[in-house]
Amino acid sequence: MAVEFESIGSESSRARAASEMLEGAWRQYRRRMNAAIDQALSIQDEAAEQMGIDEIPPEITLYTGAAASVVMASDFDPKDPESLCTHKVNIYSLVCWAGWRESKPVYSIEPALAQCLSNTPWPEQTPLAALRLPSRFPVLVFPKAADSDRPTAVGIRYDIETGDDGKNALEMRFNFLEAAVAPAWIQFGTLRLTGATLGECFQAYLKSIEIRSTEAGRSAVVQVMREDPYLRLAITTLLYLGGEPDTVRVVHPGSKPAVKESIRKKDPERWRDLREPDARTVGRQFQQTIERWEIEQQHKSDGGSGRNLRPHIRRAHSHLYWTGEGRKLPRVKFLLPIPVKGAGPKDERTAPAIGRVN
Repeated sequence: MAVEFESIGSESSRARAASEMLEGAWRQYRRRMNAAIDQALSIQDEAAEQMGIDEIPPEITLYTGAAASVVMASDFDPKDPESLCTHKVNIYSLVCWAGWRESKPVYSIEPALAQCLSNTPWPEQTPLAALRLPSRFPVLVFPKAADSDRPTAVGIRYDIETGDDGKNALEMRFNFLEAAVAPAWIQFGTLRLTGATLGECFQAYLKSIEIRSTEAGRSAVVQVMREDPYLRLAITTLLYLGGEPDTVRVVHPGSKPAVKESIRKKDPERWRDLREPDARTVGRQFQQTIERWEIEQQHKSDGGSGRNLRPHIRRAHSHLYWTGEGRKLPRVKFLLPIPVKGAGPKDERTAPAIGRVN
């Protein structure tokens, strides 16, 4: 199921609004829980050791097990389903905000690109090598959907999970920001990064929850992950970012810093987490290509040929390139070109394709 997006405001205003929404939610959360993040970070090596994890991978800011230890120390009734649900949300929020305060990367997705990516099917056969996070906790902000009054922020992070076989597996976890009610992150999708393709990673996660969940619970997980359009959209957007597309950093020259440097130096601990987000716009070139095409059509007649097509992104696909010295290093890149009336990503125009991976 695709999502219908609205195009409201300029790209800079959309990126600025996304940054303000996230930073406002963070500052609200920080007042109450910043000390809890520090506490969880201080015990995460111990928590990992108790779970048989020798070392926390560098991709992870805060291990979920450490956050759980801090949250569960509060008033918690394991027999109360509502209490369990609340504590899970608190755990995920603690981990996500720990990643946010470290680097604050925001990727504002332009409406035209979001619409095209939303129509892309699940990339089942895409190699896992094509999926990488640009930072420890990137936040993708999609434009307002036609049936919603606010943009959707999806934060993605790495974590490590000890399975029933005793083996530790790196996972990629997807989270919604629920800023309307409380600045909480809700986990809604997971890929266990142990397969060769994204489809295999999806199946590996489902297998990992077989013993820990009822049949009805497993069916619900499959349905939610398969049918949630934002999970597919977030994965496809990450693949697009991995292909080095048109991503522009949003800079506002002459803007005043949120906190004067003299004040920041007097009390660095108080202001250390309140720097401005690193905002970037994704899909600017594609958006401009669409707009140019629409202007051209106002001055042309179709003539009945049916060949004057709107710029679009064809079905997602991956290519294998050999890079580095002597072209001995294989690298898989996910390509979403603009085949009609527009220029595709640089890789498709200039890099030699040695083979295709489907």
